[in-house]
Amino acid sequence: MVEITVDDTGGDEYVLDYVSDTPSDAYEFDIPKPNMDESFPRALFFHGAPVVGAEKIPKLKEMLEKMCKKAADDRRGQAEVEIKFDTDANGGTTGCGFVLYRSTVAVRNALDYFGTSGIKFGGDMLHFYALDEVNKLLSTPENFDPQDDTYDDTFYNKDLEREWLLDSKNREQILLRHHEDTEILWNDPDERAPVLIYGGEREKAKKKIWCNSLVQWSKQGSFLLTFHPQGIAQWRGDTFEKVNRYVASQVQAIDFSPDEEFIMTWNGNTNTDDPESFCIFETRTGELKKTFKCPEAKADEDAENGYWKWSPDGKFLARMSHKYVYVYDVKNNFKLLPQPQHLDKFYGNVKAKKDEKIKGEPIPFDNLMSFSWSPTDNIIAAWMPEKGDKPARLALMEIPSRTELQSKNLFSVRDATMYWQSEGEYLCAMVSRLSKSGKSAVIDLKILNMKKKNIPEDILKDSEISGNVKFFAWEPRGKRFAILTTTEDEKQNLVQFYKMGDTVEKICELNLGGASCYNNISWAPHGSHFILSAMGSGEIQFCTLTDKRVQQANGLTETVSVATRFSQSEHFMLSDVLWDPSSRFVITAVTTPQMERGSAFRYNSETGFTIWSFQGRKLYKGDKEKLYQVAWRPHPPTLLPSKKIESMLTDMKRSNNPYSRKYDQIDEAQKEDQRKHIAHERSGKVRALEDIIERVEQWKLKLHSQTRFDQAWRSWRAEENFEDTVDVIETELEKSEEELRG
Repeated sequence: MVEITVDDTGGDEYVLDYVSDTPSDAYEFDIPKPNMDESFPRALFFHGAPVVGAEKIPKLKEMLEKMCKKAADDRRGQAEVEIKFDTDANGGTTGCGFVLYRSTVAVRNALDYFGTSGIKFGGDMLHFYALDEVNKLLSTPENFDPQDDTYDDTFYNKDLEREWLLDSKNREQILLRHHEDTEILWNDPDERAPVLIYGGEREKAKKKIWCNSLVQWSKQGSFLLTFHPQGIAQWRGDTFEKVNRYVASQVQAIDFSPDEEFIMTWNGNTNTDDPESFCIFETRTGELKKTFKCPEAKADEDAENGYWKWSPDGKFLARMSHKYVYVYDVKNNFKLLPQPQHLDKFYGNVKAKKDEKIKGEPIPFDNLMSFSWSPTDNIIAAWMPEKGDKPARLALMEIPSRTELQSKNLFSVRDATMYWQSEGEYLCAMVSRLSKSGKSAVIDLKILNMKKKNIPEDILKDSEISGNVKFFAWEPRGKRFAILTTTEDEKQNLVQFYKMGDTVEKICELNLGGASCYNNISWAPHGSHFILSAMGSGEIQFCTLTDKRVQQANGLTETVSVATRFSQSEHFMLSDVLWDPSSRFVITAVTTPQMERGSAFRYNSETGFTIWSFQGRKLYKGDKEKLYQVAWRPHPPTLLPSKKIESMLTDMKRSNNPYSRKYDQIDEAQKEDQRKHIAHERSGKVRALEDIIERVEQWKLKLHSQTRFDQAWRSWRAEENFEDTVDVIETELEKSEEELRG
């Protein structure tokens, strides 16, 4: 107990009138501590920095500040940043520290820039983490066991969602939906046909229907979704057990967020008065998170469900009208984003004033026709055609800051189509404009370099392209693209290849002669290989684009690109060309749309699929009546950085690369096992046949003995007195004469 006297009050005895007479020990409650925010939303923790002495800290700090400013604001580098190092007893660095920003927007941009794999700095990998991630690591118990299987049976176990990737033979899975059956199969090159994994046997045994209409993989291949009149069922694991269901009647289409955290369903109703036209569920719990009316305009007219677009990191969801783009924050209960000056209050980083409401506002775009997200960055590309005296406009805007990165005004333009390169490094706008005479249309390609300052553009004019453009396609994970062209008389058809460098450069072309039927180019997911196809009729060519070193007349060598045909074939009435995620196999298929009540149309007897190697060798052909869907199981994003992948691909092109030797040995071992298995089966069947023959012979001998047939046979042979004779007949087949000289 603490006793207060007059001396403790500075001589003011009246203070004692306000002091409690109850001893402090008599109180049975503790005074609550104030709640403190320990999240530090404007700070990042880093480790892996160079360990230097005190005299070198200013130089290291300057280099880190420059890099962190660029990470927070990639194009201006003007973000305010402060670096705090952890130091040892001698004042030198320990390799870790903190980065302090002025806004949470800068923190989010920096985390997106550095990524999960870190960034190379001073010969080491420098990693950055949000402070909440550090707190999670610090709260890990000392006796934590990564092999603990306590939670193996819970829905949150990723192992069950990735188990199929650990297949010892590195096989891929195929989904088939035909007639009333749904099947999951292994594509096994060692077998004569795909191997069935699961076809709804549990449900069939219980006289239930596994799938009523459509079926679909999730974006990373973790789940399988089946469509039913009452909603959607979710399946996972190697035995495809049902783990969730989403109650939404008459679903016509679904779309996963890129991280598979949410699933959006659409009932097919385009009525803007239906408040539950689109429903968003959380995939882990099945909880309904948000419902939306059908937007008044599509962001992608070619897609069936082209009304909504997820950002590449899954943080935002966007839709459009003809005047606005509406961007919703996914983690903040799908609320509409406000103006940039209110973002800190919107995210709760700055306390709002009493009764102050942060209202979300759409982004205005006059006469908006379409928009799309970059595949890697939270950047929106919006296309606005001409309207009255206003020229057409292509605008690039960063989200959520709404910073306009670039804007291009285009004149005398009829239409434009946008094509993003898979790594988000380039954006190609295929612009259709009127010719000078105004009687015909010509096409120009405007290619924006998204990673360079001020986003410069390269223009490939119609006069530089041989013929009219029929098709455009970027090479995945590369800087090359292909365009399919034809002349007006269709006598000259080409596939032209270009490469992005300091400028756009034509590298080679593939002459198709008078074959004007080709209308599609399908690149392999890892690039290099591609398929030319005539969708609808069925002609296909398997090709590759490779770099070769050629010796010039002056003795120097240079690298040139060469397009080569592997083979040519046909799949009558072709409707689908599907590369597997490993780029080793291709499926060509004829499918038919599934209509209501299970009906279908378009030559059901012609439907089926064929599996090919990437060189065009036919491996399997399966005719399936009423084939509605065929799809490879998608792979999750690779954990390897882009430079590591490029290095591996370069190494694989060498004749003595370690990857080929390793997998050639594995393939040879598998082939040897298969040969032994076939030989064992064959010898077993031969032994079984010989055993049957032996038993038949024993039965014959026993029967002859019982019926005395053998005695009668020998007597008859003796009475007939047969004599064995041999006649030799010689026939001259050919006669030749040859002069021999000594």
